[in-house]
Amino acid sequence: MSALLQDPHGQGGGGGDLERAGGANTAHGLLELGDIAAGKYDVLAVCTGTSIVHITISTSASPRAVLASSDVACGATLRLRVTVSSPGLVLQATTSGDAAQWQAAVVTPGWEPVPTNYSH
Repeated sequence: MSALLQDPHGQGGGGGDLERAGGANTAHGLLELGDIAAGKYDVLAVCTGTSIVHITISTSASPRAVLASSDVACGATLRLRVTVSSPGLVLQATTSGDAAQWQAAVVTPGWEPVPTNYSH
C-alpha cells in the first residue's frame, strides 16, 4: 500500500496495524508528521481487512484542531482535502471492528497513483 501512495512531491505518510488488545473496545493508530509545511494537501487513506477504519486529521499544535475526518471501508481509498495553516499534522486511525492495517499519505492536491495493470 505504501508504495502505491508515494507521491514524488508528497509530504510523507505511514500506517500500521490496528488490533484491539486486552479486551479494549477500539484499536488506535497515530502518526505525527511534524515537517508538513503550511499549504493545501490531499490525504489518501486506505485499509485492509474486513473493518471500517475512522481517519482523523488534526493539527499538531496544541490544542489540536480537527481539519477533516471520515470512515473508510477496508478495500477502498479515502481522499480528504486539508489546508494546513501551521507546520505539522497528526493522522489517527481507529476501529472497533476486526483487526485491520491502515496506510495514509499526504500528497499534492489532485494527485493520483499510477494504475497498476496485471495480466494472466
